[in-house]
Amino acid sequence: MSEGQQQSQTSDTGTTPIQQSQTDLRSPVDNSASFNNPMYEPAAGTTPIQQPQTDWRPVADASASIKNPMYESTAVHQADADSKKKRFGLCKELWQIAFPVLVVATSVISSYFAVRFTLFNEVWNLQARLRELERDKAGEARPPGPPGLSGPRCENGPTLPTGPWAVGPPGPPGEKGAMGPAGPPGEKGPIGPGFPGPSGPPGEKGATGPAGPRGVKGSMGAAGPPGPAGKKGPIGPAGPGHAGPPGPPGKKGTMGPAGPGFAGPPGPPGERGLMGPPGPTCQSLAEFNVAVGKTATQSSTLTAPVGPSKAVDGDRGTQLVYKNDCTHTHSEHQPWWRVDLAGTFTVTRVSILNRGDCCGERLKNVLVRVGPNEDFVWNDQCGETYMDIAANGQTIEVPCAPPMAGRYVSVQLWGVTGPLSLCEVVVYAKTGV
Repeated sequence: MSEGQQQSQTSDTGTTPIQQSQTDLRSPVDNSASFNNPMYEPAAGTTPIQQPQTDWRPVADASASIKNPMYESTAVHQADADSKKKRFGLCKELWQIAFPVLVVATSVISSYFAVRFTLFNEVWNLQARLRELERDKAGEARPPGPPGLSGPRCENGPTLPTGPWAVGPPGPPGEKGAMGPAGPPGEKGPIGPGFPGPSGPPGEKGATGPAGPRGVKGSMGAAGPPGPAGKKGPIGPAGPGHAGPPGPPGKKGTMGPAGPGFAGPPGPPGERGLMGPPGPTCQSLAEFNVAVGKTATQSSTLTAPVGPSKAVDGDRGTQLVYKNDCTHTHSEHQPWWRVDLAGTFTVTRVSILNRGDCCGERLKNVLVRVGPNEDFVWNDQCGETYMDIAANGQTIEVPCAPPMAGRYVSVQLWGVTGPLSLCEVVVYAKTGV
């Protein structure tokens, strides 16, 4: 045993180690080497032959060319992992971009179809409402006739089982029925308070009644402001006035120089004497136009050349299209025209000149008002509403019986929707002279 082995076997008590006895193996080895083994002894008379050895190099080379994933390098696996991670990240980015686009597109398409469906329902309901209004209007304009005779009653058939059903869309409106005979006219009711309602259709003109007694002449109202000066008329006959007293004699003129025995020229005339008291006056009932040149307004104006002043410019032309002779409003409900006379006048009648180039039938249901209010709906009506349909270029006369005092005169199409066109409006008034 070596020295190192002896030191490692030293106990902790400090005693000296004891060397163990060793077996000598050299003798058995020598003995076994001298032992005859018949497997390795050659046969008698033969020469020992070496066994052929297998060449394992081609097998090793072939096996070396087979790919084994266990022996592939880590770089290949890392490249595949990076490629898969890159493809996954690209798919994730595409989805993050495509998802909001899909949400927005779905919202837009849903909103579009919802709005379209709503509009379709609204249009459908509006058409149904219009058809209902037309049927109601036809029913009001044409009173139903007497009911016809009822036909034979059919017997009830067997009741069939009830199947599934759903409410379908309303069918198209039926054909308009024939108009029934007109009923007798109703009695005239009392006039109610408030403003005049929309005028009904014109009734048949009745026979003219006998003339009533002549009314008592009313007291003369306060004189209004003087109107424009009229043309000078012819000199009337002398009134029954008396001559005034003679004035004082004029001053004596200076005597001219003495002529050759002839009288000199006359002196200047004397001063004019005092005027005598006026004789009794007469009252004139002459009518004249107080609207020409005054300020006019209307509910609306189609274009500036056909403004409200065209009806009080004194021009009686009736060509609107080529000459702009008349007024013209927009198409509206109950259009109106108004003139400010700039003073209070006693209006006897209003004359309206209709358009002459076309469309004269638009002037109908004409309502004229005269009064002191600029808001003409508070003024009283002059005469009666003109219910006929005027022809092209026709003049409509609306008499105010009795004459009405006022500053504002208005013309309105009552209960009519359309434009108002007036070529000339003449407001006749009278004053005492």
